[in-house]
Formats: sequence, structure tokens, C-alpha cells
Amino acid sequence: MKLKKLYDRCLLNLIAVDEAHCISSWGHDFRPSYRQLSKLRDCFPNVPILALTATAAKKVQEDIISSLSLRQPTILISSFNRPNIYYEVRYKDLLKNPYDDLRKLIKADMQACAIIYCHSRNTCDELGAQLKEDGITCRVYHAGLPDRIRSAALDDWASGKVPVIIGTVAFGLGIDRRDVRLVCHYNIPKSIESFYQESGRAGRDNKRSRSVLYYGLDDRRSMEFILRNAPKKKIKDANLLKKGMEDFQEIASYCDSPGCRRQKLLGHFGEEATPVICSKTCDFCCHPSQVSDDLQQLFEVASTRSHGKFHVYMSSNEGNQDIRSEFWNLSDESEAGEDISSSDDEATKLAGTVMSKQRQKNKQLDSRLDSLLKAETEYNRRFEHGSEQRRKDTQKNVITEAMREAAKQKLTDSLERTLERFHTRGLHVKMVVEALEMDCFKKYGKSGRSFYNSQVASTTRWLSSCSSLADLKTRVPQEAFQASNEESKACESTLMSSVASASSLQSSREALQSHIHDVSTSKNLKDSPVENVIPKNSSKSSPPIRPEVEHKRPVSVSEFKSPGAVDSQLPSIPSFSDFMSKKQKKL
Repeated sequence: MKLKKLYDRCLLNLIAVDEAHCISSWGHDFRPSYRQLSKLRDCFPNVPILALTATAAKKVQEDIISSLSLRQPTILISSFNRPNIYYEVRYKDLLKNPYDDLRKLIKADMQACAIIYCHSRNTCDELGAQLKEDGITCRVYHAGLPDRIRSAALDDWASGKVPVIIGTVAFGLGIDRRDVRLVCHYNIPKSIESFYQESGRAGRDNKRSRSVLYYGLDDRRSMEFILRNAPKKKIKDANLLKKGMEDFQEIASYCDSPGCRRQKLLGHFGEEATPVICSKTCDFCCHPSQVSDDLQQLFEVASTRSHGKFHVYMSSNEGNQDIRSEFWNLSDESEAGEDISSSDDEATKLAGTVMSKQRQKNKQLDSRLDSLLKAETEYNRRFEHGSEQRRKDTQKNVITEAMREAAKQKLTDSLERTLERFHTRGLHVKMVVEALEMDCFKKYGKSGRSFYNSQVASTTRWLSSCSSLADLKTRVPQEAFQASNEESKACESTLMSSVASASSLQSSREALQSHIHDVSTSKNLKDSPVENVIPKNSSKSSPPIRPEVEHKRPVSVSEFKSPGAVDSQLPSIPSFSDFMSKKQKKL
């Protein structure tokens, strides 16, 4: 044990216990593990122990002294008054929308550092999401988040990157940021000690700050239900359960009864205070008539919800006897002078019970309808947004005719290169390309551009990798081969006709040359024109042309001569520059 080693070496001079109220079962944040600190006195009897806390009433102080076995301790208590904090209570039941009020409160100074406390984790998450949607930079902190996210949120807020943080009571212990300007409780705390410690995290630089508590009747009933039922499994001491309810009633009285807020806080810790000390640094001292009117309206709302059984009067320090309270004072009712028989009383109670159950059912039904209406509105909003997005995505994925023509061109180029590699023209290229492109469009035309282009690219690669015409026949329609065969036959027929015509002309040319040679030899007419030596019936005397022609060599274009031509060579074709120069000379 490290402390034991330090103690043996006389290096342990002092033991300081921070947040000492956690060791007391009467404290607002009791932690059973703190009870083990009582062993420090047994292990280190001669080492002084220092206990520190900011929230310790008289009974908590006594419990701390007893638990830590402090011997004749010196108790130093400073004032609990925080004069730079302005205390205010706002009533949810009188606000149209508590969230809108909170949002305006934060937006009044967007750069101000703020802490917002909520009861549950769900409330933290929902509030954080709404604030982010409204353009407020904030983070959420509670025990339900992963450690990495929770640590990042704390670091962002502590470093000043994020001005607003929303958390449960798990946030703030040991945090010492001095420039917190606002501490807001969106739900009522469990006790005066909790409220004082949490609100006391504001204005530690002694500059003006605010503490705003949102009080609602539903929040109060929820907390009372939790305090009555939840701790029974863990806390078996009836006195602790009773104390928890008493502490909560005290914070509820802080909210729903008239009087100086600061005076109530200081009075809880045993410090005498007067409204003069407050100096109008709470909402009641600044606007007493307005707060009184708000309390009057709040108790009327409570009376309406409880079918008229909240007509109670409660005295206050200000001498105002006409302020109603939600606590039913039976002595005041008895002094009213009205005698109610037991039978009428029982009937009234029975009717009130039935009406209360009916109102509760109606309230639940209204709440359910409101939630369904909100859900429907949110669904319609998201559906419309999704429809618009889907329409835009659909327009982006539409395959245009230009894209299809470009795909056909790619397929045509790839097929022609493949046919050149095969040294064949045995396919109808256009028909094959249209068939392949249509196959791609039918498969992936509805899926979008990316799938269509991918399929075209895959087909192009397949054409490039074909090794024979047999591979092409597996995907190419037979009509393409039939059309190509018909075209080949037509081309062959045309070629045969051309060859036959060429052969006929060659035979006529040879016969003519032979005839000219004979005539020129017999009559010695070297300078006679060709036209004079050609007999009129030369065409009849020429040998007949045989239809069977043997092709021993390809026929050259220069061999095709007209029957009357004498020169065996065609004239040379001039270059373009020669042609242009001759044309200019003529002009």
C-alpha cells in the first residue's frame, strides 16, 4: 500500500478528503464507498485529516466528524451566500413552451458558458438534439454515453470550444470552470443541497451570473414517485426515505412559496439572512407582485387538475394570508363553519375518486394523441423530404439517349478491333452492337447510370477478350450472322459480275489489238488513224467470250480500258499543288 509506505517513511503529513458530504448518509450525494475512509484513522492515527465540502448542514457536519473519527476538530465555516448569483424560478405550467423559453434564454448570449441539468438521460439527449437544430452549439454528458464521447464532450466544454453542456447530476463534480454565466435546472432537483451545489458552479470568478430553475407540477409528481418507490430496494432505512422526502419538500417550497430565494437557501444551512442581504438579486425581491401572481395562477392550475380540492391558504413571512398553497390544511377547512355530514363526505370522496380516474384517463389519452400527432407530422415531413431527395436522385440516375449512343460507339470500336484481329468481316456490326447495348439497358437501365456504365464496360472487355467467332455467337443473335451472310453473297455476286465484265473487256481489247497489228502489217499504214482501220463489223468478228473465267491473278484497275484506247498506261494523277497551280493559270 503506497500510503503505508509513505507513512513508514514519515512522508505522509496530511490526508485531505474532498466532497466530504458524500461520506454522510444525510448528505445529498451519499456514496457508500466513502464510508471506507473511516479506516484512515486506524491506519494512520497520527496524521491530521482535513475534510472539505461546500454543502454541509449541521447534521451532515456531525456525521462527517463521526465517520472520519476526527478528534476535537476545528470547524471553519464561511458564508454560504453567493451575492453575484441571481436566483430565479420559472413555472413550466404558465409558459406556452418551456423549451422555447430556454432557447431564448440561451440565445440572449450565445457565447456565454452555460450548464443545463436534467433528470433523465433521455431528456438530455432530446434537449441537446433540439438545441442543435436551432443553431446552438452544445454537447451532452451523462453516464449512458460511451467513455470516449463523454470525455470528448467534457474536454470541448472545459476548453471553451463548446459554450453549452447538457447533463445529469453526474456532470460537474470536480469541475472548476470559472466563467460559467448560467446554470439552468430544466427539472426540479432532489434537495436544497443538490440545487445549491449545482447552481454554485456559476460565477466562480465573482462576476454576475444566473441560476434559473424550471418548476413544473408534473416534474414534482414524478420526483415524488421516484423518491417513494425507487429507493426501497436499496435503502431499507425508513429514516433515510423520510429524510429524502423532507429534503424534496423543502426544495419544492423554495419554488412554490413566496419569499426571498436567497434567504431560503441560507436558512437551510443555518445562516441567518434578511431580504436586505439579497439586495434584489432574486426574482421575488425584484418583482414580488409578479411572482405572487404567478404563484396564484400556478395553484389555480393545480386546483383545476385536482378537481377543486387544492383550495388551501398558507401564511408567509410577508404577512400575506391570501396566498394559496397546494397543501391541504384541514384546520383551515374546519374553521370555515360549514358542517358536512359523513354520508355527504363519503359520496363526495367517491365522486371525486371517479372523476379523478376519468380525468387521468383523459389526460393520458390526450397525451397519447398529441404524441401520435407529432409523430405523424414528423413522418410526413421526413417522407416529403425523402420523396424530394428520391426524385432528385432519380433524375441524376436517368440514362439519356446521349449516354446510350456513347455506349454504342464504345461497343462498335471494340467489336471492330476484335474483327480485325480475327481477319474477318463476318458479322453485321450495327445489329450486333444494338443487341449488346439493349441487353445492358434491359438489365440495369432502371438501376441507374453507374450500373449501366459498369455493364457496358464489362461487355466491352468481353468483346476485347473473345478468342474466336464461336465466342461471339454465344451472345450475338443469329440474325446478325444471317444478315452478314446475305451481304457477303451480294458482295460476291457483284464482284463476280465485275470480274466477268473485266474479262469481256480484256478479250475485246486483245482481239482489237491483234486485228490492228494484222492490218498495219499488210498495208503498211503506220500513220493511219485507228478509226479507219477498224472494220464496221469488228464486234461480230471478235471471238466469243467464255462464261467460265479462271482467276489466276487479281485484276488491276489500270487493266480496265475502253475498247478504243491505244495507250497501255493510264495518265498519272497530278498532286494537289500541281492541280491548283494549273487551275490558277487557266484563270
